[in-house]
Amino acid sequence: MVVHVDKNAVEAYKKADGWRHFKHYQTDIVTAIGTATANADSAVRVIAQSNGYTVEGLKAGQRYTLCTVSGMQVAAGVADGSSLFIPVQRNGIYILNIVGVKTCKLF
Repeated sequence: MVVHVDKNAVEAYKKADGWRHFKHYQTDIVTAIGTATANADSAVRVIAQSNGYTVEGLKAGQRYTLCTVSGMQVAAGVADGSSLFIPVQRNGIYILNIVGVKTCKLF
């Protein structure tokens, strides 16, 4: 079995309990979300709904991506107005990135 890890983390995985038993590590595939940052000056706000999230304070043309904490993309697109609705099951933790503006954890 191959374990996909960041090239800078291979040695840590080789020493970690539970992971050190694996012998094959592959480092050419990115499996993580980049650094999450938040802009305190951003007017963007996220409102949890029973069947997803409403994002307000956007500018038309802003790109967004919604990923699971494991890095799997769930939704992505471009805002065509000041708000949008992202339908998603609310049974997990997600990372919402408004490209160049804000990144936040949703749960």
